[in-house]
Amino acid sequence: MLGCADSRVPPEVIYDEGLGNLFVTRIAGNTATDPYVLGTVEYGAAELGAALVVVLGHEGCGAVKAAIDVAQNGTQLPGDIGAFVAPIVPVAQGLIPTTPKDELLQAVTLANIRQNVEALQQDPLLAGLIHDGELKVVGGEYRAQSGKVLVV
Repeated sequence: MLGCADSRVPPEVIYDEGLGNLFVTRIAGNTATDPYVLGTVEYGAAELGAALVVVLGHEGCGAVKAAIDVAQNGTQLPGDIGAFVAPIVPVAQGLIPTTPKDELLQAVTLANIRQNVEALQQDPLLAGLIHDGELKVVGGEYRAQSGKVLVV
């Protein structure tokens, strides 16, 4: 599982799994660009035998909101916050011109999930496992009000 660090999105609770049943990597914005994050996902699949990787985003993600703010307003984020927001900014920039304002957060959230699913599928180590039928990478968006995960 590659999920967001947001405490409202605990994978063990969402999927009703006990401790030790999921291999979870969490970073704000559920992005797979940091080598530590990517290496952790690779380790779960290649060394621990995880057969499924879920990129789990969620509605109302603060990292996605921050990326939209950076893309729209040029906001400078303090400290190293910009490092985990940066991979989402191009996604937001691509959608801002064509997406109604009231739909933008949802559109960027889903596009970010899809982008990270694709990035993991193209990772050389994971792609080999996918090709051999040992791994599948999918996306999902957690909806807090319903408690359900939308398949992306």
